[in-house]
Amino acid sequence: MIVTNSGLSSYSVGNFVTKNMKLEFTLAACLAVLFFACKNSGHTSENTDTPTSGSITIGCDPTLEPLARAEIQAFNVLYPKADIQIKLLNENEAFNALLVDSVRLIIAARDVTADEKKQFDQKQQVVKSRPIARDGIAFITHTTMPDKIKYTDLLSIISGKMQFWNQLDKSLPAKEIQLVFDDSKSSTVLNVASRTAGEIGKNVSAFNSNQKVIDYVKENISAIGIIGLSWISDGQDQTTGSFIKNIHVMGIDPGDTCEFGGTYYKPFQAYLLKRIYPFYRDVHAIVNEPRNGLGNAFVAFLANQTGQTVVQQKGLLPLAQRAWIRPVEIKK
Repeated sequence: MIVTNSGLSSYSVGNFVTKNMKLEFTLAACLAVLFFACKNSGHTSENTDTPTSGSITIGCDPTLEPLARAEIQAFNVLYPKADIQIKLLNENEAFNALLVDSVRLIIAARDVTADEKKQFDQKQQVVKSRPIARDGIAFITHTTMPDKIKYTDLLSIISGKMQFWNQLDKSLPAKEIQLVFDDSKSSTVLNVASRTAGEIGKNVSAFNSNQKVIDYVKENISAIGIIGLSWISDGQDQTTGSFIKNIHVMGIDPGDTCEFGGTYYKPFQAYLLKRIYPFYRDVHAIVNEPRNGLGNAFVAFLANQTGQTVVQQKGLLPLAQRAWIRPVEIKK
């Protein structure tokens, strides 16, 4: 099964950026100006960027970095005079940066909370949030270790109640399971911990890099890496939804969490769409810019057809454009 976004197949950036899409984006950017414009005493008139030129820095969750860089690359094909720099910030840092106005736009793995909205309101700042994608938190293992697990067993490992591989399966080595995150304050840590009432086992490591997590798992049979989907999806193979080689991406049996329990599901787009894969989260572009600037224009681009095709290419589920499941028959 393939999840299709607005009738577009997956092509390279150069192929799907056309004159028609440029016109489409220009219209979308104009609409974004109307949608986002409001009075905000926290900003000054010193900003010189326009919707298609100038320079801004955006905050980005490190687990979403590949998606953000691919979107900027596609945007620059249309508008080479626009300079969008990425500042990698964990979840708390990103929202704090937006609040104190050190960045105008963040790409985050969650929406603004009610408490955060009150803080923006107190500063007379109006932020706008746009869901652009659904991400899956992937659990990766060494190629000699299991590639499937029950949701309940995974929660036991995360909480520390199950500490050794042979507790999961007696045929596995009596090695201690090591959970590996990119950062101790990562959005993935916060997400998985929320499912175990905040309990996290003791044998946890953080490497301050998603790529280091992948590299570590490739070399260590005792590790389970926990990482954002865009880091491990194979953007070159959109027909099968493949992942990068030399690791296992674990399929998860959701059990009683949904009506589809009893089968193992990997974080493919179709299972994110139906919320069958249990570790999913929605990605939001959140902007704090009350003017006709590059931040609002980039959000409009993320939500238009071209930006959503990039989402699809990175293995995530597009949310700003209609998506549906299309059955495909593969003939040998």
